[in-house]
Amino acid sequence: MDVVMYGSRQGKQRSGAYIFLPDGAAGSILTPDTRPRIAVTTGPLVHEVVSYVGVVSVQQRLGNVEGVEGKSVAVTTFTDIHQEMDKEVVMRLRSSISNDNGVFYTDLNGLQLVRRKTMSKLPLQGNVYPMPTMAFIQDSHHRLSVLGAQPQGVAALKQGWLEVFLDRRLSKDDERGLGQGVKDNKLTAAHFRILLETRAKPLTEVSILPVM
Repeated sequence: MDVVMYGSRQGKQRSGAYIFLPDGAAGSILTPDTRPRIAVTTGPLVHEVVSYVGVVSVQQRLGNVEGVEGKSVAVTTFTDIHQEMDKEVVMRLRSSISNDNGVFYTDLNGLQLVRRKTMSKLPLQGNVYPMPTMAFIQDSHHRLSVLGAQPQGVAALKQGWLEVFLDRRLSKDDERGLGQGVKDNKLTAAHFRILLETRAKPLTEVSILPVM
């Protein structure tokens, strides 16, 4: 897991409340003067790692119990970008899953899963989709799912990757009706569960699946 940050394109048209126009690939939130701080807690019921990295702290918790608590990692991020401007913070998950042809899946209003595909001919912003509650990538052997407690944006820009947008702070109005930039300065919490599953039966294609 990495936490990265996109900048905003310079010029007349920039990122705003309704438009995402990055200035290129995302960069690390770490600087040469920034050192992450990590706290590790272990016990008979739960193991927890908290990382403090720049403007984001990430809490990862795995329960030593049966059921969902013991099969998925609970992730909570706290993002504070009140001192940043024209930046968008993203949680990037990297895996060895071979989701060929840039295929991934997101839910549609929590009711159905929809097949998405990253298109190389589109600009970066054209490959970002809504994630109301979940997204996943898969190959013939494994599936990596991200389940969110709140709607986010999501992308799968490279094989084995999932990027989930955490927060943004933008100075310019994108001329889509808001009349101002996005200048919230509050600490933002986001809650997720990350689940890695082994597939008992290889499945080569999924188009639309109901979420029950």
